[in-house]
Amino acid sequence: MLAGFATIAPLHDEVTSGTSRASHLIVEVPIEKIKNIDGAGSIHRETKHFTNTTTMHGPKRIFNGKGLAQWFWLVIVSTSLALLILQIVLLLKMYFSKPTLSQVSFIVSEGGMDFPAVTICNFNPVKKSYVKQLNASGDLSGETLEYLLQTNMNAMFLFSNVDRQEVREAHANAEIYQHNHRDFSILNFLNSSGYECDEMFNCCDYMTPRILSLGKCFELDLQTNTPEWMRKQTAPGVEAGLQIILDAHLEEEIRGDMENETNAIFSTYYENGFRSQQA
Repeated sequence: MLAGFATIAPLHDEVTSGTSRASHLIVEVPIEKIKNIDGAGSIHRETKHFTNTTTMHGPKRIFNGKGLAQWFWLVIVSTSLALLILQIVLLLKMYFSKPTLSQVSFIVSEGGMDFPAVTICNFNPVKKSYVKQLNASGDLSGETLEYLLQTNMNAMFLFSNVDRQEVREAHANAEIYQHNHRDFSILNFLNSSGYECDEMFNCCDYMTPRILSLGKCFELDLQTNTPEWMRKQTAPGVEAGLQIILDAHLEEEIRGDMENETNAIFSTYYENGFRSQQA
């Protein structure tokens, strides 16, 4: 063994020391050269393994290809990588040049914001006790009652959601009922069948009754006949807004569980409770 070299000799030469030295083969290779050869083989092996296992198109054809095909795929892959790098650079540039900022501004007059008019309607427009009293004669059917309650609804909404033949029959029955009860009127019926203000809430001093599509409703308009401090909202937050405790009187709800009683009015469209509208 020489310094810096590796010596490789056949084993039989050491045993047959008396034989001719002509058959003694000695190969001397620098150790650093062996390291370089091993490194090159490792890089080649790993590259081949990568090109055979990757799902990306191009590397395998570049590694194993020859001639024009190899150059073609080399151009395609290089162009794709260049475009990818360009896209990443543009996105990073956009991200750092335009920071995200959200800003909300509320502009309120110095004297405060006018309190809107609020209209509150009960989804149960007619009381069961009133219907029983009205139907003392027994000639007010459930279909007729439902038709009378729908007379103040939007005509387009009504005719697009009901059977027109049933509407005609209900209209004929309503005319017969009105003919037999000369003192009956739709306006008086809606005013009398609905709830009074003090039956639902305790702010009736500022409430005005209104007849709408849901029957008798009540409007709270603080801009008229109210003290000056009630007309504007000068402080933000829920505590400075309108808070009303309402009683729906579900015991007066018509559920259609009695003879000659109509189905639950509006209950198929809404939950039990109230509808609030601001103007």
